[in-house]
Amino acid sequence: MEASRIGVSKGMWNLPTLPTDNLYKLMTFAGMALMLAAFYILYSGVNRDFRDTGPYAYARQVQLQSRLEDTGLKPKPLPDRINESPYLRYEEYRDLIRSLPVEHPQAAQLRDLNEEVLMLGVELKLSEEAMEGRHTSFLCLAALGFLFLTLGAFRWYFGYQRYQDVIAYANALEATAKARGLGLSSQSINPHQPSPADNAG
Repeated sequence: MEASRIGVSKGMWNLPTLPTDNLYKLMTFAGMALMLAAFYILYSGVNRDFRDTGPYAYARQVQLQSRLEDTGLKPKPLPDRINESPYLRYEEYRDLIRSLPVEHPQAAQLRDLNEEVLMLGVELKLSEEAMEGRHTSFLCLAALGFLFLTLGAFRWYFGYQRYQDVIAYANALEATAKARGLGLSSQSINPHQPSPADNAG
């Protein structure tokens, strides 16, 4: 009873083992795994929330620019896309807001919006750096995986598989010769009809 339980438990947890008996097999499967990991890293961060993207941060910066202009201030024109340090633009807007009278009704809102735009800009820079790191990791893993896969498959075929093909072909020729010797080549094989070997016996 106890032995059967042990056998069942072993059968349930029968995990596949790596093909470490031959180095070229391990290299081939390792190359495939590295390439799959590379594509996973590349596409795992594609579907981001809109608030975490550059267009959202740029839109908030445009809103702040427009509000500053409504209060009579003259900030520098925005570039076509966010390609500058967020701290420089924050300091510029901060100095413009400080030039407003203390009792200005929109001064506090402008300061809060300027700080929000700063945080969005910093988050965007970090996100862009992370994406660059993803692309670098993808290129490294994909190149290494392709190299392992190519070398492993090359060694697998030329060091092992082609000899197995020759053996299989020789066995097929031998089986064909035996079938011809028994007269199986000139008649169709009927599963219900006894073979010549059976009749001879």
